[in-house]
Amino acid sequence: MNWPERETFPRRYMEGSSIAEESRITLGILSDVQASAQVLAEMRRREAEDDARFVTPATGFVWDCPELRELIGELNKLGLLWEEGGEKSGGLVPIYVVKKVTPIVRGYVEHIRVVPLRHDPSLVLYLKISGLSDVLDRDYDGVVGWHYHYCDRDGRRSDTLLSFDTRQPLKQENGRILPLRLNSPLFWERHSEGKAKFNARAERWGQDKRLSVFAAAQPDLDKFKPKDFRRPANDALPVWPQNAVLSLPFVKSR
Repeated sequence: MNWPERETFPRRYMEGSSIAEESRITLGILSDVQASAQVLAEMRRREAEDDARFVTPATGFVWDCPELRELIGELNKLGLLWEEGGEKSGGLVPIYVVKKVTPIVRGYVEHIRVVPLRHDPSLVLYLKISGLSDVLDRDYDGVVGWHYHYCDRDGRRSDTLLSFDTRQPLKQENGRILPLRLNSPLFWERHSEGKAKFNARAERWGQDKRLSVFAAAQPDLDKFKPKDFRRPANDALPVWPQNAVLSLPFVKSR
């Protein structure tokens, strides 16, 4: 398995983080899922006969690497990737791809891209693995889109998830609409508290810390579209600006 470039994944982060083990596990799971494509029809038949034999699927974190991109391509050919606007049919199976790690004041920020798989019987064969509860995530709702995880100075992942609110009302300055990067506040929320290595206490962060976190993530706003970012949860609190107010949730018309 190819290790990420050092300028993208800092040495100290790699020494303290569990991303190497998480990547090995997730890549193994995806490889097994891809290899099981030949028995899809049989699995669907058995699922109809006995739902109890199947477990809820879950995947872990994985760094971006050639092996992952190859597996994602194969899964896409099998029709197992969820397409935007498609039917969720019972939930999505998120793959948390760590694309980049940025140093901040007393810590790191993981830049997370979510690759969502469809809930399909072919995904459940190898996903109930004893002893891996700390690296498997079962939170399907609200995971699609770019977001961030706060890690401490030793690379340990916290219970704090960060995301931009890209649905803010349009603002103008000197008669021109502000670009996305200047009109998208960053928010934080608790996430997977039982699996996190520590509590980040984001509510106590000072201005320097908040600014460093915001500056680490802000460049992504120039690279992607508003819809590519995960919306903060309704109870999320501002990181920066500190007086930011969350936009109203999108309500689908009937």
